[in-house]
Amino acid sequence: MTDTFPTKFATKGHFGCQLGDVVDLSAESDTARYLSHSLETVRMGTGALARLREAFGSNGTVSSDEISEELKETLENLREIMRVFPECSHCGQRVSSVADGDVFIPKFECAEAGGLKAYDVLVGIPSGKIAFANDLRNLVVIADDGPSVNGLIGQKVLTQSAASAGLALVFVGNSCPSVVKAGEELHVGCGLPKKGRLGTIVTDLWWYSAMDHDFFIERCAAEGLDPEDFLDFVVDVEPGVYAFSDELADPHEDAVVLSKIRKVDAAAPAISASGVDTATRLEDSQFWKYLSRRRERGGMSRLGDVFCTLGGGLDWIDGGLRSVSGREDDIAYAGGKLEDRKVVRLHKRIPLLPEKEVGIIYPLGWDYPGKLGIAPENIDPYWLAASMMFLATATSQPVKVLGGDRLTEEKRLEQSEENRAILAASLDLLCEIAEVRGLWESGRLEAVFTELVAAFWKD
Repeated sequence: MTDTFPTKFATKGHFGCQLGDVVDLSAESDTARYLSHSLETVRMGTGALARLREAFGSNGTVSSDEISEELKETLENLREIMRVFPECSHCGQRVSSVADGDVFIPKFECAEAGGLKAYDVLVGIPSGKIAFANDLRNLVVIADDGPSVNGLIGQKVLTQSAASAGLALVFVGNSCPSVVKAGEELHVGCGLPKKGRLGTIVTDLWWYSAMDHDFFIERCAAEGLDPEDFLDFVVDVEPGVYAFSDELADPHEDAVVLSKIRKVDAAAPAISASGVDTATRLEDSQFWKYLSRRRERGGMSRLGDVFCTLGGGLDWIDGGLRSVSGREDDIAYAGGKLEDRKVVRLHKRIPLLPEKEVGIIYPLGWDYPGKLGIAPENIDPYWLAASMMFLATATSQPVKVLGGDRLTEEKRLEQSEENRAILAASLDLLCEIAEVRGLWESGRLEAVFTELVAAFWKD
C-alpha cells in the first residue's frame, strides 16, 4: 500500500464493468460513487499509515520492543481496515485489491464480467393454473444462507433456491407489476398494454411469487393456512414446465418487462417442499452439513454461536435450525415456563463434548434463552442430541461469558450464574422432549450420541 490513496480502480470486470474498464474514483458515476464510499475505510487506513511512517522515519520501520501495546493494537487494527474492500454485487465476492501506483488492481477477475445476465428458473405447472401472489415463502423451505439479496447475485441465488422448492420468486422492486398475455408468453412488468392484462401483483415484498395452483393449495393445507390470505389471482395456461425469467431490468422505468414466463420442453424439476430431515446417518444430516460450514467466532464455538447468539438469523424450521426466507420459529415445546425448571433429568446419560466445542457463551436472559430454550417438540434427533451434549458440557464447568473481561468480578459472576441456570433449564426441557417422544426407549438417541462422540472427538 502506498502513502497516497489511489484515484483509479481497475475493475477486472467487477461491478458490472467490462474486463478492461478502469474507473476514475472522482468521476460523477454510480460506480465511482459506490467505490469511493466503500473504500473510505481503506482511505482512512492509508492516511494513518502515512502519519505513522512520518512519525517513525521515512521507511516506517520500528522494532516491536520499541512501541507500546496500544500502538501494536492500532497497527493490527489498521491491517484489518486495509483488508476491507467493496463487494461486487454481480459475483458476490469482496474485491480484494492491491495498490499499484495510482490504481487499485483486484486480485482476481469477476466471475460475471460485464455484469450478471438475465436468467431462467424452471417450475412445473401440472395443474395448468399459475397462482400469483406477493409472498408465498412461508409455504415452502427456501435456504437463505447465500450472498446478500441486496446484490444481484444474492437475488439470483435466492430465486434459484426457491425454484428448487417449486416456487418462482423473482425480484421486481416495489413496482406492483401487472401480468399480461404477450403472444405465447406471459410478461410481468410495468407500463405494459392494458389489453391482455390478467392481473396485478401487490409486491410489498419487492418480489413476486408464483407456483402451481394445486401445489399452492396443498402447501396451504399442510401449513394450516387459508389460501385466500395469500392469493392475488390465478392464470390458466397449458399444463407443463415453465421458465420464469429475471430480466434484471430497472423496475423504475415507466414501461418495462421485469420477467417473462414461457412454456419449455423440459422434464418436470424435482422439488423439495418440506424441510424435514430424514437422514439416518450423521454425515447426511442437515445438522452436520450446516455445522461443518461454521467456524469459531470471537472465542465462541461453532455450537455456541449457533445456539446462543442473539440475532443469529436462525429459526427452528421443521425441527432443524436454518436460515430460511419468509419463515419464523416453529412453535416451541409447551413445557411450561423455562425459569420454573429446577431439575435436570437424565443428565449423566448424556456424553460430553470436547471443551473447545463450548467456548465463550453469549449473554442470555430468561426472556431470550437462546435457541435451545425455545426448541420445538419435533426437533430433529441430531439437533436434539448435539444440543443436549452442548448443554451438559457447558453446565459441567464455570460458564465463560462473552464480554466478561470488561465486567466487574461481581457482574461477571452474576452473568455466568444466570447463563448457567438458563442452560441447565434448557437441558431439562430437551431431556423432557426426548422422554415424551420415546427417543431413549427406542435407542435412537443413544445411537446418535455414539455418532456425535466419534465425529466431535475426531475433529
